[in-house]
Amino acid sequence: MLCFLIISIVLLSYSCTKPEKEYAVIKGTVNHHEWEVAGMKVYLKKNAKDFPGFDASKYDDSTIARSGERFKAPFVFRNLEPGDYYLMATGFDTLFNMPAKGALQVTIQSNYDIKNVVLVVSE
Repeated sequence: MLCFLIISIVLLSYSCTKPEKEYAVIKGTVNHHEWEVAGMKVYLKKNAKDFPGFDASKYDDSTIARSGERFKAPFVFRNLEPGDYYLMATGFDTLFNMPAKGALQVTIQSNYDIKNVVLVVSE
């Protein structure tokens, strides 16, 4: 009986712990003339309502837009908190053989948001 009581107390203590904090996600594609462009570098600026410009040093994080059948979101930024963000992409579109860049402002309302975006770039 004592063993059952101890096991019950241990199990209860584990079930009463707080769940891990949830974080928001921004995921999407980089598009140029309606086509997804792989290989573009995508930058993320936190706490930004106004466009910070195309200077990559002003951004807080970056990733590469990848392509492939197993990817539903060629770029992803995870562990984001509610607030205003700016995305900026820059690179070379091999299909049209030209450099391209663009930007997009995104607002996250809650820790549970999953934003699916299309970041449009142009010449």
